[in-house]
Amino acid sequence: MSTNATVTLDFIADAAVSFALQQNRVPAIKRVCVHNDGNTPLGSVEIRLSSNPPFGKALVLESTHLPPGEERAWSDLRFELDAAYLAGLRESLVGYFEVEVLSAGERIHFARHEVELLATDCWNGLRSLPELLAAFVLPNTRAVECILADAAERLLSQDRNFRLNGYQSKNRQAVATQVAAIFEAIQARGIHYSNPPASFEQFGQKVRLPQRILDSGLATCLDTTLLFCACAEQAGLNPLAVMIEGHAFCGVWLEEATFPESAQDSHSRLKNRVDLHEILPVETTLLCEAKTSFAAAVDAGRRHLADESSFQCVIDIARCRKLGVKPLPLLDDGKVDEDAVARRRERPMRTNGAVPRSKSTTVSI
Repeated sequence: MSTNATVTLDFIADAAVSFALQQNRVPAIKRVCVHNDGNTPLGSVEIRLSSNPPFGKALVLESTHLPPGEERAWSDLRFELDAAYLAGLRESLVGYFEVEVLSAGERIHFARHEVELLATDCWNGLRSLPELLAAFVLPNTRAVECILADAAERLLSQDRNFRLNGYQSKNRQAVATQVAAIFEAIQARGIHYSNPPASFEQFGQKVRLPQRILDSGLATCLDTTLLFCACAEQAGLNPLAVMIEGHAFCGVWLEEATFPESAQDSHSRLKNRVDLHEILPVETTLLCEAKTSFAAAVDAGRRHLADESSFQCVIDIARCRKLGVKPLPLLDDGKVDEDAVARRRERPMRTNGAVPRSKSTTVSI
């Protein structure tokens, strides 16, 4: 809150602004309120909102009359973020919202509010709209297609009737077998584990896109979780991203269902579904250990849920999609798909060949 002799200004905005925020049309400025602290009325009040650097389009709010002791407030403002500017950020930087209050054409107040401008591939963390993590689940990439082709071959090597057919079989064991095949197909890529930054689940981190993971051979727990979610989603399954203190792992619905909420912090609701064999938890960092079985990854996922105190939240990717959180229009090389950006302007968010015969991918559920 900033003050001067005439008015008090209350300004509430997100601590960070990103391409993901802009693409999902989430209001960056939540509330602006001006209070007349003087003894005389203010006429023709204007509030001018701008940004420095210019990551958003300037906006003017108007009030014709503001008596002494009264206030005028605006919520969820249409402060238009600049897609091209935010899409071009390869590293995060500090910016400012600038707020100017005028009365009868005379400036009576000015304030600057710091905001973090995130790189295009940077997730904001749980501090604001956790469901925006779903924007970084990118199923429509070449890397995901290659992994799923491998998974399909692995299924056929076990039984010619096995397919990547989502929930068509209406059989939980068949779904678990598909999830296991996806796990082994990613595991075969020889990815190495990389430590995430401290407190990433709260403050976010830059994420590796699917192709970059395969090219570099490196991935954090969040990277492997997002990759696994992307592969499961493209296979017609409903994945979950589970966030615990200092860690992320994956879950997959074994039947065609979702949670009622896109993101929720109820540990018991998730654990009960796992105990009822409706959700299969998968410790995705074990994708980085070539000799670890899929069953061991499931067991490790279950163990994470034994400690309620470390649980942060679960993000249901399919439910996020229904609410309008779409995959970011990023290409395999990390560049923005300009055509996709243009197509999505009016869609707001509503808050490789043959493989060797594999070992059996069946896991008991």
